[in-house]
Parts: sequence; C-alpha cells; structure tokens
Amino acid sequence: MPDLMTKNELRYERCVSVRYIKKNMFVSRLDRPWIETPFWVQGFVIRTDQEVEALKKYCNSVYIDITRGDEAKFYIEHDYSLTRSTNKGAFKVRAKHSTPYQNEISYKEELDEAKKALEVATEKFFLVMDNVHHGKSLGLKYVPQVVNPLIDSVIRNPDALLLLIHLRDKNDLINYHSIDACVMTISFARYLGKSQEQIFRLAVGSLLMDLGKLNIPEKVLNKTEPLTEAEVSEVRSHVDDSINFLKDHEDFHSDVINMIRSHHERSNGSGYPQGLTESSIPENAKIAGIIDCYNAMCNERPHNNLYIPSDSIRNLDMMKESHFNPSLVDEFMYCMGQFPNGSLVELRNGKVGVVLSQHHLKYDKPEIMLLLDENKKAYKDFKVIDLSSQKFNNKSHSIERGLHQEAYGINLPVIYDKLNLAIHKEMLN
Repeated sequence: MPDLMTKNELRYERCVSVRYIKKNMFVSRLDRPWIETPFWVQGFVIRTDQEVEALKKYCNSVYIDITRGDEAKFYIEHDYSLTRSTNKGAFKVRAKHSTPYQNEISYKEELDEAKKALEVATEKFFLVMDNVHHGKSLGLKYVPQVVNPLIDSVIRNPDALLLLIHLRDKNDLINYHSIDACVMTISFARYLGKSQEQIFRLAVGSLLMDLGKLNIPEKVLNKTEPLTEAEVSEVRSHVDDSINFLKDHEDFHSDVINMIRSHHERSNGSGYPQGLTESSIPENAKIAGIIDCYNAMCNERPHNNLYIPSDSIRNLDMMKESHFNPSLVDEFMYCMGQFPNGSLVELRNGKVGVVLSQHHLKYDKPEIMLLLDENKKAYKDFKVIDLSSQKFNNKSHSIERGLHQEAYGINLPVIYDKLNLAIHKEMLN
C-alpha cells in the first residue's frame, strides 16, 4: 500500500489503539514498517486470536479500513493541531485540541474503580518502600503492581484519579507525594498521546524518583528552619541514592534511570546534579521536573510554602521561560486546567465547591460539586453543576478564586470518603 493516499481514501481509515483491535477488522497500515513485523501481506482482515496478539506485540496502534471490515469502539485522532500561548501569565484557549486517547467511560462511572486502584497501589507502594528501607530491594519487582492499576484507570478516564489524589488524607508525605506524582504523570502522558510503553516508563520513573530520600534523616526532611548548605547537599544526594537503589535491577529501562537522574535539572542550568541545560535534559526528565515542582507546591512541607493548585499552575507559568520547557508547561496547564481537579473554588455568587472534572477547551469552566451556599452554609445534598453548560454560563457562576483546601472548615478527606455516595446519588436524580 502506498504511503501517500488521496483524501478520499484517507477518510475511510481510522487509527485504533491495539487495545481495541478485534477479529474481522481490516488492518490497512501499521505504526511501523511492515518488514519489521511477521505479517507477510500489507493489508489483511484479522481472522485469528493469534493475529490480534501479534499486532499487540509489535504495534501500539494500527489503521483500519472501516469500509472493508468491522469498526472499533474507540479511535485515536491524529488530525489535531497544537497552538501554544507565548504570553507570560496568559491562559489562552486554543482553537482546536484533540487528545489521542478518548474517555472510555465518564469519571462518575470510573470513581469506584479509581478509588480501589488508588488504595491498592498506595498499600503496595508502602510495602515496596518498606522493603527497600530495610535493605530488601527485591521489593522493587512489585512496582508494576503499583503502576498498572493506575494506568488502567487513567486510560479509561483520568479525571477520577486526578480528583481523588487531591482529596484524600495524606499522613506520609514522601510516599503519597510519589503516588500523586505517578497519577499526574500518567494523566499528562495520556494527554500528550504517549504510547502504552512510554506511559509505563514515565509512571515507574515518577513513582521512584524520590526513592533515595529514604536515606535522608527525618530531622532534615521535617526541618522547619531554612536548610544549611550541608543539609541542602544531603537532600540533593537523594538523586544518586535513587539510582543506586535501582542499579542492580536489569528490569528498569534506561529511560526510567535517565528520568530519575535528571528530574531536578533545569533549562537554565540551575538544577542538579549535573547542571544540564535544556537541550541535554531527556524529555521524560523534563516532564518529571514539571510535575515534581507542581506537586511540591501543592503539598505542605516544613521548609516550603503551600500554594493552592491554581496558584501552583500560575507559578509554573512564570517559571517556564527559565526553568522548564515552555511548550511542555503549556501542555501541562491545559491538561490540569486553570483550577485542577480537587481544587476548592469560590464562585462570584459566593457559593463554594470542589472541582470534579475538566473541559480542556474551557479551562476556567470545570464541572464542580457545590458544598456551601452563598451564606457559607453546607448543602444537605451536594449538587453537581457544569460551569460550561448554557444554564450556568453567566458571571454569577464564574469562578472568582481558588481556596486553600481547608477553607471555611471544609474537610476534604471527608468528601473523599463520601464522594462515591454523593456522585451515585446525583446520577440517580
């Protein structure tokens, strides 16, 4: 089959993730040269389970001709154009943006599974860290059991996990920070259209990039005064220590190792441990650096200021020209939204709610759950409203500001515990 096709031919071809291929589809193109695969003919109808498995082994996606075989449940759209804002501090809506992954179900339908995945992943990660802390590095073999349930949930719908990680109680900062970073990294990688294998490597790297902090004394990690020069060096040593924990494990891809080694490097050369500049920093490490910085700003630490999520987004925007890749920061902002999931927000009419999900073309108009009325009295039944809908598309229902997570005495961990019940009740109404 020729590489160049007419518009008339192209419109019948649709790109499909190998997750959704099945028998009776006509495969017209692959995401790699045919000669690199065991398939003898260029274009064929999938007849056997063996052919399905072979395609999954050699490809991330394929093109199917929907006039010559069955259609797929979900498609990958490749006809998107990305336009980025170059105005510092601006949060502009792009004319067109499509993510290669489409939501398989709504975030409301995903909440139950997402919560299970998050709690199982957290429990297993605590065991991994405990094993490593006690010199049992074999515990690292369980890392896929931590990240795979999170990846599966995010692929189905990222909003659920992005919401849950901001609501739950966090009494172990390093471990929760790692899980949060992992979830955000998977979501961002999905948004960028990374392959399943790339997403897995990014997830593992983000989960383990602070592994070396197990060697830092708690008195240093929990110090409230400014760190001394020696203590700063001690904290920075966690990068090399993380690599040392992994060096005897052949299972970790070089992309993971390089991501961990360079996630504290900065575009202007001010990072560590090598002082790399923009062109020398691996892309995975650039992604990890953005998410690690955002995550740190959103989580209270003894020697760091705590920012509300929307302010953390703005801070990243101001830092992008000097510290990070500007295009990646823009994409991360678009992925997370102006008011990220789990943010407490106050509307112009005085009502208070928590952000549940995003509209990536309407960044300041998410779906929220109202918690308090205009007099700051708690609603008996939580009400979900979509600020992008015509009904609420007015000034009184626009977001006035983001709030700190404990504003007006709101207890977000309680919301976390009751969220499923509230959402399910709202779905029945």
